[in-house]
Amino acid sequence: MVSFWETTRNTTIPMSLRSHCCRKETSQKHVAEFTQKLRLNQFTLHIVTLMRIRSCLRDTPVPDPSPYSGEPDKCRSFIFQCTNVFKARPSSFSTDLSKLLFFSGLLRDEALTWVFSKDRAVSLPPHRPYDCAIDFLPGSSLPSSRLYSLSRPERESMESYIK
Repeated sequence: MVSFWETTRNTTIPMSLRSHCCRKETSQKHVAEFTQKLRLNQFTLHIVTLMRIRSCLRDTPVPDPSPYSGEPDKCRSFIFQCTNVFKARPSSFSTDLSKLLFFSGLLRDEALTWVFSKDRAVSLPPHRPYDCAIDFLPGSSLPSSRLYSLSRPERESMESYIK
C-alpha cells in the first residue's frame, strides 16, 4: 500500500499536516492489526468453547453401582450412584426407558418384589373394548416363543422371580 506521504513527497504541504497524516496512517495500521488479532482471539475462544462442550458430551467411564437388594439405609446411595452414571454417560441413557431398564437390572432380592408384583402377575388386566378373541383349536399346542426381547439382567430377574 502506498502511503499518503509517498504520494505527496514532491508537493509543498505544511509540516504539521504531513505529521498529522503520518500519525493517521500509523493509527490505521494499528487499528487494522488490532482488529485482526481480536478476530483471531474470538475464533480461538470459539474453538476452545466447542472443544469443551464436545468433551462434556462424551461419555465418562464410571463403574456401575453395586446391585441393590432393598436395604433402606442403602437406597439413597444407590439412587445417587445411578444418577451419576446417567449424567456421566448421557449418550447411553438418552431416554427414560434406557434409565429404567438399567436401574431395574440392578435390583435384587426384596427390591425385585417392588418391580415384579406376584398379585399382578397372576391376574389379567381388565377387558377393554378393543380386546380381540383368540380361538384355539382343540388338541393344538401353544406356540413356544418369547413375546418380548429382554436384556440379560431382565431375563435373569424374570427367571428368578418365576422360580
